[in-house]
Amino acid sequence: MNKKVIATLATITLAVSAMPISATAVQASSKVPSKMRGAWYQNLASIKDPTFVKLTSRSIDTGTRSSHQKWSGSNFSISKTKSGWYKMGYKNIITHYYKVKKIKISGKYRTALLDKYTPSSHYAEVYVRKNVTLPLGDSQYFLH
Repeated sequence: MNKKVIATLATITLAVSAMPISATAVQASSKVPSKMRGAWYQNLASIKDPTFVKLTSRSIDTGTRSSHQKWSGSNFSISKTKSGWYKMGYKNIITHYYKVKKIKISGKYRTALLDKYTPSSHYAEVYVRKNVTLPLGDSQYFLH
Protein backbone atom coordinates (compact mmCIF):
# COMPACT_ATOMS: atom_id res chain seq x y z
CA MET A 1 0.00 0.00 0.00
CA ASN A 2 0.92 3.57 -0.53
CA LYS A 3 2.39 5.45 2.49
CA LYS A 4 -0.20 8.25 2.05
CA VAL A 5 -3.10 5.77 2.21
CA ILE A 6 -1.67 4.14 5.34
CA ALA A 7 -1.14 7.53 7.01
CA THR A 8 -4.69 8.63 6.11
CA LEU A 9 -6.20 5.38 7.44
CA ALA A 10 -4.17 5.69 10.64
CA THR A 11 -5.36 9.29 11.12
CA ILE A 12 -9.01 8.32 10.58
CA THR A 13 -8.70 5.35 12.97
CA LEU A 14 -7.16 7.57 15.64
CA ALA A 15 -9.88 10.22 15.21
CA VAL A 16 -12.69 7.65 15.48
CA SER A 17 -11.17 5.99 18.54
CA ALA A 18 -10.85 9.35 20.30
CA MET A 19 -14.58 10.12 19.90
CA PRO A 20 -16.60 9.91 23.12
CA ILE A 21 -18.64 6.76 23.65
CA SER A 22 -22.21 7.33 24.80
CA ALA A 23 -23.91 4.87 27.11
CA THR A 24 -27.48 4.09 26.12
CA ALA A 25 -28.38 2.15 29.26
CA VAL A 26 -27.65 4.89 31.79
CA GLN A 27 -27.97 8.64 31.63
CA ALA A 28 -25.44 10.52 33.72
CA SER A 29 -26.76 13.29 35.90
CA SER A 30 -24.97 15.69 38.17
CA LYS A 31 -27.96 16.93 40.15
CA VAL A 32 -30.82 15.43 42.11
CA PRO A 33 -34.11 16.23 40.29
CA SER A 34 -36.04 19.08 41.94
CA LYS A 35 -39.13 16.91 42.58
CA MET A 36 -37.01 14.62 44.79
CA ARG A 37 -35.30 17.33 46.83
CA GLY A 38 -36.22 17.97 50.43
CA ALA A 39 -36.78 15.83 53.50
CA TRP A 40 -38.61 12.50 53.26
CA TYR A 41 -39.52 10.42 56.33
CA GLN A 42 -40.78 6.96 57.18
CA ASN A 43 -43.14 8.31 59.86
CA LEU A 44 -44.42 5.19 61.58
CA ALA A 45 -46.68 5.89 64.56
CA SER A 46 -44.72 3.55 66.85
CA ILE A 47 -41.25 4.96 66.04
CA LYS A 48 -39.83 7.96 67.96
CA ASP A 49 -36.77 8.44 65.70
CA PRO A 50 -38.02 7.98 62.11
CA THR A 51 -35.77 7.00 59.23
CA PHE A 52 -35.23 9.86 56.79
CA VAL A 53 -33.78 10.69 53.39
CA LYS A 54 -32.76 14.31 52.87
CA LEU A 55 -31.87 15.27 49.32
CA THR A 56 -30.37 18.52 48.08
CA SER A 57 -29.25 19.26 44.54
CA ARG A 58 -25.85 17.63 45.13
CA SER A 59 -26.05 15.63 48.36
CA ILE A 60 -27.90 12.87 50.19
CA ASP A 61 -28.27 12.36 53.94
CA THR A 62 -29.96 9.15 55.05
CA GLY A 63 -30.57 7.33 58.33
CA THR A 64 -31.98 8.49 61.69
CA ARG A 65 -31.09 11.38 64.02
CA SER A 66 -28.91 9.04 66.06
CA SER A 67 -27.15 7.38 63.11
CA HIS A 68 -26.97 8.67 59.55
CA GLN A 69 -24.67 8.92 56.53
CA LYS A 70 -24.15 11.90 54.26
CA TRP A 71 -22.56 12.00 50.82
CA SER A 72 -21.84 15.24 49.00
CA GLY A 73 -19.36 16.84 46.63
CA SER A 74 -16.92 14.48 44.95
CA ASN A 75 -18.10 11.61 47.22
CA PHE A 76 -21.66 11.77 45.81
CA SER A 77 -22.65 9.81 42.71
CA ILE A 78 -25.97 9.93 40.84
CA SER A 79 -27.19 8.48 37.55
CA LYS A 80 -30.56 7.65 35.99
CA THR A 81 -31.52 4.18 34.76
CA LYS A 82 -33.64 3.37 31.71
CA SER A 83 -36.54 2.45 34.01
CA GLY A 84 -36.57 5.93 35.61
CA TRP A 85 -34.89 5.11 38.93
CA TYR A 86 -32.05 7.31 40.19
CA LYS A 87 -29.01 5.43 41.48
CA MET A 88 -27.42 7.39 44.31
CA GLY A 89 -24.61 6.71 46.69
CA TYR A 90 -20.96 7.00 47.50
CA LYS A 91 -18.84 7.61 44.36
CA ASN A 92 -19.22 4.51 42.21
CA ILE A 93 -20.70 2.40 45.00
CA ILE A 94 -24.45 2.68 44.53
CA THR A 95 -26.31 2.28 47.79
CA HIS A 96 -29.93 3.00 46.85
CA TYR A 97 -32.30 3.42 43.92
CA TYR A 98 -34.87 6.24 44.30
CA LYS A 99 -38.01 7.25 42.45
CA VAL A 100 -40.88 9.65 43.22
CA LYS A 101 -44.36 8.24 42.65
CA LYS A 102 -47.95 8.90 43.69
CA ILE A 103 -49.20 5.93 45.72
CA LYS A 104 -52.24 5.23 47.88
CA ILE A 105 -51.55 5.68 51.60
CA SER A 106 -54.46 5.27 54.04
CA GLY A 107 -56.94 5.54 51.18
CA LYS A 108 -55.51 8.80 49.78
CA TYR A 109 -53.04 9.27 46.93
CA ARG A 110 -49.84 10.95 48.12
CA THR A 111 -46.47 11.70 46.60
CA ALA A 112 -43.87 9.33 48.03
CA LEU A 113 -40.18 8.68 47.61
CA LEU A 114 -39.59 4.99 46.88
CA ASP A 115 -36.25 3.47 47.90
CA LYS A 116 -35.08 0.06 46.73
CA TYR A 117 -31.70 -1.45 47.56
CA THR A 118 -30.98 -3.41 44.37
CA PRO A 119 -32.13 -3.12 40.76
CA SER A 120 -33.95 -6.46 41.04
CA SER A 121 -35.83 -5.69 44.30
CA HIS A 122 -39.55 -6.38 44.24
CA TYR A 123 -40.29 -4.08 47.20
CA ALA A 124 -39.33 -0.50 47.96
CA GLU A 125 -39.33 1.39 51.25
CA VAL A 126 -41.82 4.28 51.28
CA TYR A 127 -40.88 7.78 52.48
CA VAL A 128 -43.34 10.66 52.76
CA ARG A 129 -43.23 14.28 53.85
CA LYS A 130 -42.99 15.07 57.59
CA ASN A 131 -46.69 15.82 58.16
CA VAL A 132 -47.91 12.39 56.94
CA THR A 133 -48.13 9.46 59.36
CA LEU A 134 -47.35 6.23 57.57
CA PRO A 135 -49.27 3.09 58.60
CA LEU A 136 -47.02 0.04 58.99
CA GLY A 137 -48.85 -1.74 56.14
CA ASP A 138 -47.98 1.11 53.75
CA SER A 139 -44.29 1.38 54.71
CA GLN A 140 -43.31 -0.89 51.80
CA TYR A 141 -44.53 -0.77 48.22
CA PHE A 142 -44.74 -3.79 45.93
CA LEU A 143 -43.13 -3.07 42.56
CA HIS A 144 -45.17 -4.89 39.95
